[in-house]
Amino acid sequence: MSSRAVVILCVIGVIVLSGVVFVIFFGVQTVAVVFLKKQAVTMPEMSLVPAQLNVVSPTGMPGRRFSYFGYEFELPWLEVEEEVSESSVRILSASGKFVLFYDPTQQFDLLEETVMPNPGARDEFVAQFGSMGYEFYKRVFNATPDQLSIFMSRRECVEVTMRLAMKSMVILTSDSGSGLYAFEHGELRGFQLGDPAAGGMVIVHIFDASDQHLEFSFAASQDDINRLIDTLKPAERSYELQVSPEVPVSSDVK
Repeated sequence: MSSRAVVILCVIGVIVLSGVVFVIFFGVQTVAVVFLKKQAVTMPEMSLVPAQLNVVSPTGMPGRRFSYFGYEFELPWLEVEEEVSESSVRILSASGKFVLFYDPTQQFDLLEETVMPNPGARDEFVAQFGSMGYEFYKRVFNATPDQLSIFMSRRECVEVTMRLAMKSMVILTSDSGSGLYAFEHGELRGFQLGDPAAGGMVIVHIFDASDQHLEFSFAASQDDINRLIDTLKPAERSYELQVSPEVPVSSDVK
């Protein structure tokens, strides 16, 4: 065999070996980068990160106080209908606005409903990457396809890919394409998916001082959403359609 043939064979061998090594160490990362960056082209919301939202509630507006599932809050609506079920309550205003409040003990489990239906796998994921509290959702909503690289570790790639999978699920069930926001208000922190001014459903995820996750869906104005966030707190007692203190109690209101 000529020296030229030996050199060619050596070059081919190096290329094949390099390919095998690349697939072994970077195969998962490459597949994730190609697939998710391609998906991001058709779903640009995947690249959104939360903008800061200042929760400013107009003062002096009349409203009612409500108490459900261990929490109380106010809404600037005087005439309402309430539809209560075992897992949620729907408060509908006379003008057609409404809010849905989901029982925190029966809330949507992002891991279970997306990619971790197996309890053992879910527990392992939570042990490695964190519980389903505020910080977890913060990492999910701040995940973008640009964070993926074929040269990152496989563990980091899996973590980012999982967050993007969860983020895509949230996006599909909301109008977050019109806006994605983060806020901190007193002891509350959270995220708002959607801009009320653009129409459509707005979903708000709120985490209280104990990191309890509360989820609301709104067809309302930003002022309505801000009023609820501004007055949300653990319930001290049970209310039934009571008027806020600034509104005089009339004979037609119980």
